Amino acid sequence: MKLGAIQTRPQTWRPHRSDLLDEFQDLIDYGFAAQAHREVRRDLARIALALERYHAEHGSYPESLAVVVSTYLHDLPSDPFVGRPYHYLCEPDTDIYTLYSVGVNQRDDGGRPGWETGDLVWHAPCCTSADPYYQRHLRFYGPPEKKE
Repeated sequence: MKLGAIQTRPQTWRPHRSDLLDEFQDLIDYGFAAQAHREVRRDLARIALALERYHAEHGSYPESLAVVVSTYLHDLPSDPFVGRPYHYLCEPDTDIYTLYSVGVNQRDDGGRPGWETGDLVWHAPCCTSADPYYQRHLRFYGPPEKKE
């Protein structure tokens, strides 16, 4: 009698080994992606500083990153998502450039920002009058003080 009762009892869900491994693999992938994002932010900041130093000395941004490597960087870091150099787009005769990594999807989306489906982007200049973050900063703190 007890045996029949056990056999007719509804089965509760128990994770299969593959389900646990899939969830664990997802956590590992997320950890690697988060680490790669930190590495990208650090690399893009280093490259941006080199570009700003170049701009301060020459009055414009270079046409390619190779120009700043020889003078301002020891080496050009590579994009951790694909192992190739970061992308750099400079608009001629302007003080605007876009520096970016292809991101998690490992596709060049032309500098379109996004966490999973776009690129990890560094725009310059960072603070322009059209930047909404800069506008919010102006509302709270007022315009920057002019240096004499």
